[in-house]
Amino acid sequence: MTAAVDPQWLNKLRFHLADFKATALPARGLPCSVKLRPETGRFDREHSPQAYRIIDSTVRPGLTSRHWLLDHSTGPEILTFAGRALAELALCETTVATMARIVCARVKGARQGDPCEAALTALVRGFDERGEYFERTVWRGAHDQEAAPADIVAGLAAQGIGVLASPRDLRFAIPAPACVDR
Repeated sequence: MTAAVDPQWLNKLRFHLADFKATALPARGLPCSVKLRPETGRFDREHSPQAYRIIDSTVRPGLTSRHWLLDHSTGPEILTFAGRALAELALCETTVATMARIVCARVKGARQGDPCEAALTALVRGFDERGEYFERTVWRGAHDQEAAPADIVAGLAAQGIGVLASPRDLRFAIPAPACVDR
């Protein structure tokens, strides 16, 4: 069960997802938001410049029109599409690898001097086919904890979210983060 959510914020999220769906080509699946948010404090360019330097050099070049990365003071947000596999929500491998790379960038940024004391939480949220809001916490890690794609896949599975294979076209592939040994 999700706690009460601000209706104005819900409308803003609904607008962002509708804009994403109208712009991203090809638009297949259910648009959703994957939010990486510190439990307290900020995670943005001003607060975490080293992490964002790493994100800009390792994550952004691999994004496509089907994966947007938005910057917010409360942490990065990936807009993507979720598919349906056997009646469960499913994200693609590329989204999982992008999540792991962002977590890795935050940890590396902290090692290079970014202030980073709060745990990081990954949320998958959006609106189902009936327009009902959903939000699921899929991963939580300490401020210095890296996330392997396998860790994120396990968190997704625990919330009933599967992972679909990404297209094998290398122009769209994002390999696993180099800093993760799994």
